[in-house]
This record gives sequence, C-alpha cells and structure tokens, in this order.
Amino acid sequence: MALFKLLRQSPITARIGLGMILINVFAAIFAPVIAPYGETEIVGDVWLPSSSDHYLGTDHIGRDLFTRLMYGARNTILIAFITTMIAFFLGALFGFFAATLGGWTDLGLSRVVDIIMSFPSLIFALIVLSVVGTSIGALILTIAVLESTRVFRLSR
Repeated sequence: MALFKLLRQSPITARIGLGMILINVFAAIFAPVIAPYGETEIVGDVWLPSSSDHYLGTDHIGRDLFTRLMYGARNTILIAFITTMIAFFLGALFGFFAATLGGWTDLGLSRVVDIIMSFPSLIFALIVLSVVGTSIGALILTIAVLESTRVFRLSR
C-alpha cells in the first residue's frame, strides 16, 4: 500500500517514466510471445514498408523490424542494468575509500576522476573501445567506468 501511496504522490513525469520502463521490461520478457516472427527469421522482401504483416516494415535483409525491436529490448535492458550496477559499485567503493582514507589517496583518486571527466564521454568511450575492442564486456566496463565518476563525486 505504501508503494501505491508513493506513486500517487509522485509527479506525473515520474509516473510516465516508470510506465515506459515497465513497457520495455514487459516487451523484453515476453518478446517470444509478442513478436510475430523469429528473431533472425527472414520474412519478406528487402525494405518493405509498414503493413499489417510487418508493423514497422522490414530491414535490408528482409527481417521484421518490430520483431527485432522486441528482441533488442532484452540486450538493451540487460546491458543498461549491468552497467549501472557496476558504475554504482565502483563509484561508491572508490568514493567512500577516498573519503575515509583522505590525504594522498583522496587527492590521487580525485585527480584521476577529474582527468576522466575532463574528456567528453562519447569521445573517450570511442577511443577506449577502439583500443580494447568492441565486445559487450568492453562496452559495459567502459561505460561503467565513465559513469562511476559521477557516483564517486557524490559518495566522496
């Protein structure tokens, strides 16, 4: 009941955002049921427009875009969730570590964070990913480290 009271008291924008998140999670979980075709199944001609058979049309290979969107939500939500958890863990750990020890440790960690934050995030991520490779793990860790700088500052 406290959850419903909290939702009633929350701003309309928060409720809309929560609704969008819930729709995406629902689509990701029930993608095999919602999607009319298989994830990699070629179902039509190339670049078909939207129709009753293909709600969003087809891509350059002939796969249904609506189906691809439903299955793609799984990867997007999983990557975002893991990245956020790692970013919060790293930022809070190093922020509390710097605040507790103080002195040179605090100064050193704070300068490293300042250096990372001085570069535009997208450019920095592209440079790192071009060096280490473009695997999902490298993408998750790169984004997590970049976002952990903000958590570091808050927790410190």
